[in-house]
Amino acid sequence: MATVVKEMPKAQLLLVGSGPEKTHLKALVQELDLSEVVHFEGKVDAKDVLEYYRLADVFCQPSQIPEPLSRTLLEATFFNVPVVASNVGGSLDVIQEGRNGFLAENRSAPSFAEALLKALGGEPDPTLLKKTNATVLERFGEPYVINQMETAFEKISPSCPAAHRPFESLQKAKGFL
Repeated sequence: MATVVKEMPKAQLLLVGSGPEKTHLKALVQELDLSEVVHFEGKVDAKDVLEYYRLADVFCQPSQIPEPLSRTLLEATFFNVPVVASNVGGSLDVIQEGRNGFLAENRSAPSFAEALLKALGGEPDPTLLKKTNATVLERFGEPYVINQMETAFEKISPSCPAAHRPFESLQKAKGFL
């Protein structure tokens, strides 16, 4: 963030959520004299999450450990917030470089700062962002995922009738069928 603030003095970072690194991060913010630009919001109620996405110019996900697919990454995508994420795990499947966000080298503060500056440096094309994100959400949305799970069940146990379309009632209840 120190690099970003040097280039964009009005930039602010709002950290939402909590975890085992919070104490370390607060100490690092103090050490780097970034208390005026880095703010710790802590854990927020699920009902308030939308407001944080609306506030965001960019959503940052500097995961160091590969996650198969991040729910928060998909949420940011759903709300059409450009994303900057580490180039590990599921972010590689969601982020389309320069279209709905930017990828940074894992564990590289300079690379992450560069990606943030790119994301903050220009106005995203809202039409391109929505179109790209719609494609991503179609690929990872509930109907698609349920269909993939059912297909996997059929492959595992083709002779077991219970394995065929176990989520059909769920899909009907949610209006997907």
